[in-house]
Amino acid sequence: MGQQVFATNSLGGYFTNNTLSKEVRYKAQSMQKFRQFVDMEAAAGTNRGNKVFFDKVSNISTAGGTLTETDTIPKRNYTITQGTLTMTEFGNSIPYTQKLKSLSDIQVPETIRTVLMNDMKVVLDSAAATAFMVNDYIATITNTATTTFGTAGTAAATAGANMSDKNVRDIVDQMKKLFIPRRSNDDMYVSMASTNSIRGLYDFFEAKAQLTTMDHLYIGEEIRVGIPTDYGRDQGIAWYALLGFQQVWDFSDDGQTRIITVNSL
Repeated sequence: MGQQVFATNSLGGYFTNNTLSKEVRYKAQSMQKFRQFVDMEAAAGTNRGNKVFFDKVSNISTAGGTLTETDTIPKRNYTITQGTLTMTEFGNSIPYTQKLKSLSDIQVPETIRTVLMNDMKVVLDSAAATAFMVNDYIATITNTATTTFGTAGTAAATAGANMSDKNVRDIVDQMKKLFIPRRSNDDMYVSMASTNSIRGLYDFFEAKAQLTTMDHLYIGEEIRVGIPTDYGRDQGIAWYALLGFQQVWDFSDDGQTRIITVNSL
């Protein structure tokens, strides 16, 4: 048996030099789906305050109709309601030292940028998701053959199943009855569903599934490098965003909606 061995540092282990892989592995991220369906509001910007007001115009108060020869044309009106979008600050940062940057075998700033970018995407997409789900019009999957609709911001029934193809047809029919417009670029409705909710559709739609692409969306956030302090020894990187998310049409106030929230198992 040899006397110099690898297992004991003083007998040989100190002669080794372990190698650090240059490939950094990052924790998996949730899928960000909501922001691609958000429209940018051009009125928001620098020196314009933290609120954006937008007007919504109703249909005419009474529809027109036929006239007899001696009738005067009736005079009608429309009503205007106003919505508000509030801008909010978001952000996060990771400080680091000059010593860590100088001595590390891995590029510290690049690693920090990746971690911050992941955080920024998840946080802002979650904020958009919250705005999507604050909705008055709610569809509840009572069972795979029955969909119950509520219009007061609360579910009108208790969810008893995941979505089926029948539930999807019910929701699409209701969207048509409510005159909810389709997307202008592809003339389709869009569903953003959780894994559990959409599980009931897999078997039915498996043969019809197609690959889809997503539109790119300009976003109002940025990565910022902090001004070094302590003579350059203290450094940091942050992400920052000043933006907000708001639904335009509120069913309780406007009698119209563009989004139906679905409750299911």
